[in-house]
Amino acid sequence: MKNNIHCIFICFVIGSFFFSSCLKYYDYTSVPIAGLTMVNGYSNDQSIVYYINERPVHPLAYKSFSWVNLLTGNRTITIKETNSPEVLVDTILTIEDKTYYTSFAFATQNKPMHFITIDKTIQSGKTDSAGVRFFNLATINGKVSLQIDNKTSKTFFKDRDTEDQVSATAHQSFIFQNSGIVNLLIKNETGNIIASKESVKLDTAHYYSIILIGKEDDITTPLHIDIIEQVVD
Repeated sequence: MKNNIHCIFICFVIGSFFFSSCLKYYDYTSVPIAGLTMVNGYSNDQSIVYYINERPVHPLAYKSFSWVNLLTGNRTITIKETNSPEVLVDTILTIEDKTYYTSFAFATQNKPMHFITIDKTIQSGKTDSAGVRFFNLATINGKVSLQIDNKTSKTFFKDRDTEDQVSATAHQSFIFQNSGIVNLLIKNETGNIIASKESVKLDTAHYYSIILIGKEDDITTPLHIDIIEQVVD
């Protein structure tokens, strides 16, 4: 019995040592990390490929979006057509810890376009609404306005030219919108409806980018409203 107790005591000491070592092994400092949503509104090809620091993410079909985690620091973002070596976008983004970004790729009549937003929650105690914002990524002449449920366009949604980085940054903040099922209309400067989308569900405390993509008077890639659910900090 004494020998058994002695053996158990030795095993306990040895086990405690290894358990303590394991705790120290897993007691690491968390790695600073952020996130990037990639949105493909580029209507000149069926798909594009994002490269982060020259490493391909995966092909992204037209009218789709995806997500990737990023380490902090300077990151080169390159975008190419899937079947072409031509570089559409080549830029450097400084990634900050626990910050979420969205990259929007699209095209105008003359050249590829791209901008990046920082995606943040609305700082308010209101909890019964969704957060929305609107971007015009379409190849179209003139300005457009977004209407939700046929209501007069809010200032942020009215008379919007095709975006660039300056206008996108100015409109990257989300604004409150009643949650539930809504219908979306986009009108041109003369008040004609150029795109619509019915029965769009906006969940409470969720965030969305509403985007207009496609080309005016084009059968292959007509004007189209897309909804991007966003991750925010």
